[in-house]
Amino acid sequence: SDATTDTVKVNGAGTLLADAAGAEQTSPKHQAAEEQLRCREEEVKEKQLQQEREEEERRRQKAEEQQRLERERAEEQLRLEHVRAAEAQAREEQRLREKAELAECEAAE
Repeated sequence: SDATTDTVKVNGAGTLLADAAGAEQTSPKHQAAEEQLRCREEEVKEKQLQQEREEEERRRQKAEEQQRLERERAEEQLRLEHVRAAEAQAREEQRLREKAELAECEAAE
């Protein structure tokens, strides 16, 4: 374990030294390649953000559609209840009229 750790430390230090030395003499070609890489990374990040925004918009639209459907169902339910109540009231009024007519006929006899 100690030997591995020491090797990693040496390799790490060597990498740091190589990076420091390389940074001083970075070629324009290397700089251009790094810039291209940064641009591609930015493009990837922007594409990911755009996809996230689009997905969020889809979720928002789906939620709005769901709310609209629920509202329509609730309105339809209210309408049906109103129709049923009106029908029940009409039946009750008809029953009362028939009862009154029957009472009139019996009184006339």
